[in-house]
Amino acid sequence: MKALLTGIAIGFLLTACESTPYYRALEVVGIEKRDLLVDRIQDTRSSQEQAQEAFRSAMTVYRETADADLANLEGAYDRFNGAYDQAKDKVRAVESDIDAVKRVADDLFAEWQQELDLYQDAQLRAASQARLDETRRQFAELERTLDETEQRMDPVLFALRDRVLYLKHNLNAAALAQMKGEAARIEGDVDAVVADLDRAIREANAFIASLQRG
Repeated sequence: MKALLTGIAIGFLLTACESTPYYRALEVVGIEKRDLLVDRIQDTRSSQEQAQEAFRSAMTVYRETADADLANLEGAYDRFNGAYDQAKDKVRAVESDIDAVKRVADDLFAEWQQELDLYQDAQLRAASQARLDETRRQFAELERTLDETEQRMDPVLFALRDRVLYLKHNLNAAALAQMKGEAARIEGDVDAVVADLDRAIREANAFIASLQRG
């Protein structure tokens, strides 16, 4: 889907957010907001998986740094700093993708609500209203999970950043000893965030399946 979106609306994809011309360009080739929402959720799922891997990698490098020889400490610091930067980039990508999901969902639900007024058949209108209400409810659950996960990533990221900064100015055995002493706690925080991301990914899969069932 992403390759198709890029091919048909490259000019619009350069904009910061979705717009009416953007949606119209997609609708010309049969891509509706529902399809776009699925695509955005899939993007978010992918970025969450990448964030999981980045957090795991950062924790591995953290432990390697804590065990480093003093003679190799500067190189170990560089690797730790690089792992932190990678995790930060992946977290920011998740945040950006979540924002995109919310924008498209808002637009989809607004359009759906407006189009209810076009029905002449009261029974069909009621069925569509019921489906809209259920989809909104399901999305609200997904959105809550996405928001909770987003809020829990930054504290772990900041904890890694603090250790990077401290080590930068304290390339010595005492700093390594402190890192070792904190490793279990930080690893527990990383594991918790990875589990949160797992839950968000599962809920994203469930919402996509429900949306595609129509």
